[in-house]
Amino acid sequence: MEEKLLKQALNQIADRDVPADYDPRPVVRMHLDTRRHASSNTAERNLHHSRVRLTAIAAFIFLAAAGIFFLTPQGRGFGQQAFRFFVHAPGDTLPLPTGIPTEPPHPTRTPAATQIATLQSVAPAAAAHAVESYPTDTPISPVAAGEPVWNLTIEKAQELAGFEVQVPVSLPDGYRLDNVIYNPGTGEVAQFYEFHPYSAGEMFILGQRLSPPADVIGLSATVEQLTLGGVPVEYVKGGWFGASGSGVETWHADAVFHTFHWQAGEFYFTLVFMFDESDTWSPAYWTREGMLAMVEIVIGVRSEFPQQPNYNNLPSIEQAEAVAGFDLFVPSILPEGFVFTRAVFELHTGRVLLVYQPQEGSFTNSGVQLLIFEAPVARETPTWEGYPASALVDVQVGSAPATFVRGMVLDGSYDPDASLRLLWNSSDLSFEIRFTTRLDYPLRMDQEQLIAIAESMQ
Repeated sequence: MEEKLLKQALNQIADRDVPADYDPRPVVRMHLDTRRHASSNTAERNLHHSRVRLTAIAAFIFLAAAGIFFLTPQGRGFGQQAFRFFVHAPGDTLPLPTGIPTEPPHPTRTPAATQIATLQSVAPAAAAHAVESYPTDTPISPVAAGEPVWNLTIEKAQELAGFEVQVPVSLPDGYRLDNVIYNPGTGEVAQFYEFHPYSAGEMFILGQRLSPPADVIGLSATVEQLTLGGVPVEYVKGGWFGASGSGVETWHADAVFHTFHWQAGEFYFTLVFMFDESDTWSPAYWTREGMLAMVEIVIGVRSEFPQQPNYNNLPSIEQAEAVAGFDLFVPSILPEGFVFTRAVFELHTGRVLLVYQPQEGSFTNSGVQLLIFEAPVARETPTWEGYPASALVDVQVGSAPATFVRGMVLDGSYDPDASLRLLWNSSDLSFEIRFTTRLDYPLRMDQEQLIAIAESMQ
């Protein structure tokens, strides 16, 4: 199996194993609160120790020596590496601050009573709800004094913070403002922009405050110094994570956090992008150029997010056909409640993937997908190495020979519940229909239904 296809399959399996009601926001809140407390405590502790240890004479000698040192070429080079917003920890492992909980155990699924899905006629390009139709208003919950206040409007956050909050004038397709918080401990207003309808927790968080941050990072972390729109910007990839029940957290350079810090006038800004760099198939995937463009929008030197096709999130059949350069076949019947959500175009293969999912909210359809692959080349006969004979059935799609496949080989092991697949060729195209679901999702499909959907494609 090609590497990209394997990654897609693993992502689908990962999505399938996340409960429908699992919400990553509490973990995000805990992570942000932990980092705020840790950063504040570390900065204050370091400052206090420095004041205790340094006498007036030692300080004078140190400053004089430093002044001479920074006049030398070596000193100027060192000065260019000085960081304003990030503080390296003594190592890559730190004790968690007292009273800060570790991440709770991941929830598990309960298998549902299953039934075979009912097929229904649909318009070929039936579309899911637009992003703007998703609800965003959430009542403000009572909080303890001094704790961050969530679910604010921009206006209420400005009132609490005492300053005008800067809001991005342009966003990438699919992202919208989902939450605004105010943290009285730091005076920071944070805006949460989440991607919809994908459900892997992709988001970016824009923070604004009047006091400089002191973001503690691992000793091995690399700080990249940039200049965007004439403004010095510092960037770090990585984050701290503590296992459930552990009293320590460890720095992970490959974590999903991409953090940018800068100062503009009297304000200090933080922009944190949360996405998995290995999940290049995600419709919410960020490129480096996209992240830098978002920073420039907040700084004010760019007015629009670059308009370019997101090959992972083509919103219509027509746009997918325009990008691919050939006419697509779309089904006229689907499982009840399923709608077209997006198309994906693979540059390296020229293949198009049509994604159909249940119409209800994004968290409930995670891992439940009907995928249709189409490519303008005939598919070579697979070897099916690792599949038991019972997993493969020779069938017909109209007059074309086809193969029905139950399960999938992942990382060398056959999983009979990974998916159902149907593969066939026409005179000039190759096709595959793949159905994946979750243990707690009641609807199932069978061989006859996949064939019926395939024969409805026109």
